[in-house]
Amino acid sequence: MNKTKRVITKLFFLFQALLFVIMGYILVNDTELFLIFIIGVLMVLQGWRKQYKTKDRKINLFIPLGLLVIMFAGLSTGIAWFMIFLTLVYLVLFGSDLLTFSGTKRRKKTKVDYVPIETSVPTPHQRERQKWFGDQKITGKTFPWDDIQLNSLLGDTIIDLGETILPSGDNYIVISKGIGDTKIIVPPGIGISLHQRTIYGEVDFLNETIALKNEQLKIYSTNYDQSVTHIKIINNTVLGDVEVIVL
Repeated sequence: MNKTKRVITKLFFLFQALLFVIMGYILVNDTELFLIFIIGVLMVLQGWRKQYKTKDRKINLFIPLGLLVIMFAGLSTGIAWFMIFLTLVYLVLFGSDLLTFSGTKRRKKTKVDYVPIETSVPTPHQRERQKWFGDQKITGKTFPWDDIQLNSLLGDTIIDLGETILPSGDNYIVISKGIGDTKIIVPPGIGISLHQRTIYGEVDFLNETIALKNEQLKIYSTNYDQSVTHIKIINNTVLGDVEVIVL
């Protein structure tokens, strides 16, 4: 799980904790719901006490019944439904990352899985739907080169120009993103410029790391003026890191 997603996870749990406190406040101030909640807790405690004394492996009936009573009290506040909705949204967006992160070690930033794209002859009219959610990968061979413009609300982006023949002059990559990291791989001998705007994020430009907080940054490679071919990267991000490397 990358840095941006860890930040989102922390914010998610903090917001859920706040909603839990609000739900508790509503329960305490609602006499009927609070009484139902207390009855459920007492049922669970009673069932647990009986099971502990008898050392029976079967779950005492009071325990599931008590939990159902507690759930009824919580769901009656309305806040619990909102918490469940947020949890489902979070699991849909980041559930696979949580499973991967819990079962494997964190991958290094420089290690990327690539999906090759087959070469195709361009058509007079090209139309492509934007992907607003999820990760995006532009890798492999492209023919011919065309300036890249991506819009995304949430997700990471990987652009690999390693097998792309860039024409001389200025070539543009324009990215507008809400939340997510961006990684751009450029072949050697290309002059690179990066114009980064972000609310919160980190720039790793040719092994130089710069932290940004509600700032914009313009940075150039040392060979920019001497290069015939340029790649100009314009990245606007609310929350996320950008990494530009040469391979």
